[in-house]
Parts: sequence; structure tokens; C-alpha cells
Amino acid sequence: MKVLREFADKKGIMLIEDAAHAIGCYYDKRHVGTISDVGIFSFSTPKIITTGQGGMIVTNDKQIYERAMALKDFGREIGVKTNGKIIFPFNYWL
Repeated sequence: MKVLREFADKKGIMLIEDAAHAIGCYYDKRHVGTISDVGIFSFSTPKIITTGQGGMIVTNDKQIYERAMALKDFGREIGVKTNGKIIFPFNYWL
């Protein structure tokens, strides 16, 4: 990861960590998924934490966070009213 981080910084490109199977793991005294610009985790069936479907994105970059929030749940805003009803994210697994 150190080499990848240095390369990405040198070239000015974003580094994304696929930490799907690594919740709770460490690399060089840091949580896996926090070394890059964006860490992604999966919660699908064979993973350490399973919710049947879904995942998590972690970042400490405000612009990336705001973009991810705008794209989640097909771009719907939480709490936006339509026809007088509050729209909540769809979850067919409940």
C-alpha cells in the first residue's frame, strides 16, 4: 500500500482501496480502507459483517463524501417529501 499511495500521490490520481473482506484489519498500524482516498467495504453474504446486501464507503475528503452522498440511493435525498409522504431508501431485504 505504501508504494501504491506514493505512486498515486506522485501522479495526482485517486487511490481506492477494495477492503471488502478486511473489516477490522490493519496494515502498518492503520485500519485497512483508510490508507487511500476512498475505502470500500461490502456487507454481502460471505463477508465478515453481513446484511444480505449493501456496503460502506469511508473517506476523509469532504468533496468525495458530498459526491457519494449525492449518488447514494439513486440520487434521492433523505427526507424529501413527495405527494405529502417522506421518501425513505428502498430496502427489499427487510
